Amino acid sequence: MRILFADRPYWWIHLTDHYESSKTPHLEQFPLTCETGPGSPSGHAMVSAAVWFIFLIGLENDLFLKSVPKLGWVTYAVFLTLVAISRLYIAAHFPHQVLLGVISGILLALLLRNVAVENCTTIFFISTSVILILAAFLVSTVIQLTGLDPHWSFSVAEKYCQRPEWIHLSTTPFATYFRGIGVILSLGLCVLLKSPAVSNRRFLTNFQKLAVSFVNLVISKLLFSIPVHTLSLTLFYWSFFALNFLSTLIYVVIIPRLIAALFI
Repeated sequence: MRILFADRPYWWIHLTDHYESSKTPHLEQFPLTCETGPGSPSGHAMVSAAVWFIFLIGLENDLFLKSVPKLGWVTYAVFLTLVAISRLYIAAHFPHQVLLGVISGILLALLLRNVAVENCTTIFFISTSVILILAAFLVSTVIQLTGLDPHWSFSVAEKYCQRPEWIHLSTTPFATYFRGIGVILSLGLCVLLKSPAVSNRRFLTNFQKLAVSFVNLVISKLLFSIPVHTLSLTLFYWSFFALNFLSTLIYVVIIPRLIAALFI
């Protein structure tokens, strides 16, 4: 597992034989340092690379970007560099992990750029969720059969993080599965409810879209400030699933319809 997924710098310095015990370097830790999943690839770098790549592709026909075609991609490169530096600075990743994250993100964007959510059915989302559940169960079973602990990275993070309140349960591998399953199932329900946000109808004005974005941001801050990380690991996973399921439904269905009704 450690060879495949790799350690994070803030705990690796305590586990490696590279340093003598008296010469182990001190790495400054921050509130964002103590992520609990394996370090490779960098999820922040991967998501940033994927999302902004698709965003730039979508703006290819923008008149301003047409006049300065390289500006968008230069900005993209600078942004990813800053993301990478920030992950290195807080000792959450090694350079090769960040680089792998960027490459993985771009490949993911190229693979999914032509997938239209509005063309996906509820059955598609349910099937995808079932596949993710089975994959998580299979991976966990295989890891346990090989005598390894599926939560090994959480154990070392808990041991070497300087402050317990900085430990982020949401970064464990299985939390990622539960987040994804919650979002995908919720999107399936949104399709079933014929949500305008996943249809071809452009029913919102620019002002309404701005209002939706602002309200969703506030709700997101409120929902994810709920201290589910204080629960046991099993309860945390299910609470995390519920939060992501509910928040997606609110963002995609409830708030757009509410804003459309209030600001006609």
